[in-house]
Amino acid sequence: MSFRGRLMLLFLGGCILFFLTRVIMPINSWQVMDSVSSVLVYPFLKIQSLIVAPFRSLSQKRWAIHELHTQVDELQQERETLISKLVQLEGALRFANDTKPLAEFMEQYAMQDAQVAHVIMSHISDQEHYVLVDAGSVKGIKPGMVALYQNNLVGRVDTVTPFYSKIVLVTDRSCKVAVWCGAAQARGIHEGINKLDVSILTHMNHLNAVAKDDLVLSSGEGVVFPQGFALGKVAHCSSDGVYQKVMVEPLISFEKLTYCLLIQKGAL
Repeated sequence: MSFRGRLMLLFLGGCILFFLTRVIMPINSWQVMDSVSSVLVYPFLKIQSLIVAPFRSLSQKRWAIHELHTQVDELQQERETLISKLVQLEGALRFANDTKPLAEFMEQYAMQDAQVAHVIMSHISDQEHYVLVDAGSVKGIKPGMVALYQNNLVGRVDTVTPFYSKIVLVTDRSCKVAVWCGAAQARGIHEGINKLDVSILTHMNHLNAVAKDDLVLSSGEGVVFPQGFALGKVAHCSSDGVYQKVMVEPLISFEKLTYCLLIQKGAL
């Protein structure tokens, strides 16, 4: 190609370049730059996303686990609080149910100085029958006071400490109560024989009729036991010469006794 031809091509290329830079490029320069930058930046963004995403997910999981632990702790505390309230209400209901007969008895006989005592230990053996209650001299309990439950004689207070007392049950061999029995009010002495299911009546004159299922009530004779409280009912009766042999069945279960009422004779 001649020099003139080359010069013409160079001039034509310069015109095209001038046209591109002066006419087309100003119009699309921002779009081209955005496209070029997006192409260059995209791989870095993608790599960042791939690297950061697991850490972000792990952080979110840790936060969620922490929140769940917090909620579990709060629910556990609420549960323990509710259980505590339930136990308190159950205890109050149990106490109310157990002591309701005693409260009614106190209202019926208007015993102002009577003390409700909780049985904290029972000792039933061939040698002794007694219970310990959570009332002592601090609450005004004295030896010789009488324990009652639902119009039944339970026993007498034998030993008193500041915070608890020992009650010898009427089923104990050492406990003797003056009684009358049946419609004829046959008089005798109720004695324990260290058995929970049976006791005996002694000094029962054979001339006074006693029948099965007759109630055995305290006569009030003596300095300890008041009048008119049950010790049981006649389970068996037979003649034994001058005296009758009478077996007595208790009306209450001493093994299941949880509360009793402590009074002094003459408080009725």
